[in-house]
Amino acid sequence: MSWPPLVNAVAILTVHAVALFGAFSGASDSNASVVASSAQSSKPAAVSETAPVAANPYEIETDRALGNPDAAVTVIEYASVTCGVCADFHKSTYKQLKEEYIDTNKIRFILREIPTPPRDRAFAGFLLARCVPEDKYFGVIDVLFRRQANWAFAPDAYPELEAIATTAGLSVDAFQTCLKNQAEIDRIEGVADFAYKEYGITGTPSFVINGKKYPNMSFSDFQKVLDELLAVN
Repeated sequence: MSWPPLVNAVAILTVHAVALFGAFSGASDSNASVVASSAQSSKPAAVSETAPVAANPYEIETDRALGNPDAAVTVIEYASVTCGVCADFHKSTYKQLKEEYIDTNKIRFILREIPTPPRDRAFAGFLLARCVPEDKYFGVIDVLFRRQANWAFAPDAYPELEAIATTAGLSVDAFQTCLKNQAEIDRIEGVADFAYKEYGITGTPSFVINGKKYPNMSFSDFQKVLDELLAVN
């Protein structure tokens, strides 16, 4: 899924949050006009301004990550929970990567958020995942991808997202408060802005492996890249 340079979606999301997603009914963004020039957006807190984790030059304190923090190879996925190709990746290739490289502590895996159309729903999904305890983050992301059709492109997203939230342990009030977290909205905007400016990422899913950008790949292609890096590190 491709997206042009970033624009601030805070106002859009805030309206939906205050209305408790009532405006989500029938909502749909055009993939052809996701955003305008980033110059029109207010400046969010940039990812590059956050200090890296001491053990890993590619990881920052606000990242959600799996695997060995001291691994010689770090894979950063830039994804959107409303991206169909991202959902396909997580249903297939990611499972193999997790089994063979993440769970065996060969690599560090980081997921960073880039909201894509419908962006209000993508923000809501990411806000939900960030509101649960950190050890539940990837579990919620997995559920959001598996049930994507039921909320990202459904006539009304709210019931499904609320169900996911309460299953993950959030109260309805906590979920509704979560959707209005301005600091987290700004942080997500900063992640996407940094990805575009630092790496030229214009589509999801995209990957940065030890600082080098890669497109979406098959598991066999991932194996080639990772095994080569692991052999020399």
